[in-house]
Amino acid sequence: MKKTIGGIGAGLKAVAKSLVTPATRFQVGDNPLLCPICRHDEFDRREMLMNTSGMSFMNMDWLNSSACALVCQKCKHIELFAETPSERSV
Repeated sequence: MKKTIGGIGAGLKAVAKSLVTPATRFQVGDNPLLCPICRHDEFDRREMLMNTSGMSFMNMDWLNSSACALVCQKCKHIELFAETPSERSV
């Protein structure tokens, strides 16, 4: 039983890592995106579900909308976007 639970845990960690992209620079329109806290310009991108109490109550969280979460590489501040900002070249 312990091996099964350990295997499931390892699988979940692998899935979580696969959902995170390497550090990238982004822009919104023509403006480079900077962290509002530390002014760093590299972020990890993740997809996050925007859970609602109604869908959670009915055990249907998977039907909720998702958002793009950019996590600052330096201070770990999280910014949410309805649509993924454009990547910019260095």
